[in-house]
Amino acid sequence: MYIRLTSKVRELTDDAQRRMKDAEKKAVEMFDRKSGRLDEEDQGSEYYKNLGLPVPRHIEDNENGVQIILTDNDYVDTFKKALVNTDKVEFFEEEDSDYVVAVYHSGESMLVTDTIEEIEKLINK
Repeated sequence: MYIRLTSKVRELTDDAQRRMKDAEKKAVEMFDRKSGRLDEEDQGSEYYKNLGLPVPRHIEDNENGVQIILTDNDYVDTFKKALVNTDKVEFFEEEDSDYVVAVYHSGESMLVTDTIEEIEKLINK
């Protein structure tokens, strides 16, 4: 049996996606520099030592890595109508007053905005 529900999908904004890509690019660059122990101009620690200059930390020591913090403003919620096959749903669980989670036998889940009571009425029609 199929019932019609409203699904809630949370996606990253374009700006958040760009920041994620930039952070990933920076992490790859840091890894490449660390694995070869080179700076941005492909100079190693010996270059600095020979000139009597202090060796940059990222050549000798591990850098801290890349961190990106996402907030609610970095997401956009979209709502779509969905036909849900209740035979494939293991259970519906109310997470809070805003949404219900439909948990499938496969382990996947879907957020819906319909209440448990509304879903129960649709199933018992």
